[in-house]
Amino acid sequence: SSFLVAKDGDNCSPRFVRAAVHRVAANRELLKNTKLPFAVHVQPLAAPRLGEALVPVADYSYSGGPPRCERCTGYVCCFAEWIGSGDWRCPLCKHENRAPDWYGSHDPNKPESNYPSVDFIVPPDTYTVRPV
Repeated sequence: SSFLVAKDGDNCSPRFVRAAVHRVAANRELLKNTKLPFAVHVQPLAAPRLGEALVPVADYSYSGGPPRCERCTGYVCCFAEWIGSGDWRCPLCKHENRAPDWYGSHDPNKPESNYPSVDFIVPPDTYTVRPV
């Protein structure tokens, strides 16, 4: 066995998400022809090991929660593209959104701007398993 210290960088730690393949087929037909299984192992609450940083926390318990996409309900994150003062493009569905006034615009000091893995603290009355 080997000892791995995982660090959040451009992607989340492999402790949280690990794909069965390193390269994904560009289309369904190519995936079918290669006969390689496409699977993703997801373990969002994996405990950090010795030497690994804790997952950063973004506390939005004082507000309505972090900004979310109006179309797909994805959270603003380090992969969001800021296209103007308070306007951002969702990395999941490419919809252009307006951040609430209290949030402002892109701030490099916010955990969700810097890390692919972030724990959000939200008020209990705004949390649902599948936002509507």
